[in-house]
Amino acid sequence: MTPESQIIHHGFAILNECIDTSRIQSLEKELSELKVFEFSSDASRVNLLKHSKAVHETANNPELNGIITNICDRKMFPVKAFVLDKALDNNWAIPWHQDLKIAVEQQVAAEGYTNWSVEAGITHVHPPVHVMERLITIRIHLDSASEKNGAIHVVPGSHKKGVIDNDDIQRIAKGSGCRLCTVDSGGIMIMKPLLLHDSPPSHSSARRRILQIEFGYELGNGVRWYDLS
Repeated sequence: MTPESQIIHHGFAILNECIDTSRIQSLEKELSELKVFEFSSDASRVNLLKHSKAVHETANNPELNGIITNICDRKMFPVKAFVLDKALDNNWAIPWHQDLKIAVEQQVAAEGYTNWSVEAGITHVHPPVHVMERLITIRIHLDSASEKNGAIHVVPGSHKKGVIDNDDIQRIAKGSGCRLCTVDSGGIMIMKPLLLHDSPPSHSSARRRILQIEFGYELGNGVRWYDLS
């Protein structure tokens, strides 16, 4: 099954040995210089598409964009990039969930956009389900992710169920279809935001750093992505 077919049918695909060592090293060097890996730094919360040349170039890699083009019905482009850095001294866990909100420029009166909020000074909103169904997330692994250092679990195919209520999330997650997503350093995981997933805590001294790049499209209705101008 091709990566495109895996994403369409299962909601995700894992491609190891996708990003060469030199690009991973370039990303690590530039992100370190930006102090992104310093947990108390504001740099860990900025949109790296605008602040890192290496991230911008990686997000616009023709090979990655080719995969996205083959599974989407419209022109997609990177809208957000940030680092997920899990270590014993910065250990965290997220229970089973779907990604349901996006960061936008400002609140507007747009049909189907609900649950407006402001987080760290940035406006967020839950867009209509048909918007979330089209979005794509790419997770570039700077370090290998294993069961010991907090690799995520997913429920294949759950992205087809729309927005799942909390009671059903727990029921579905307890089923037998859960999969651990181990990924090598330099590997990527491409996933749909509505895919049901969790992020367990690390039980290892090995770091688990991921560059997450989110792809969207022109939303219309006066809704604009945050920090892209």
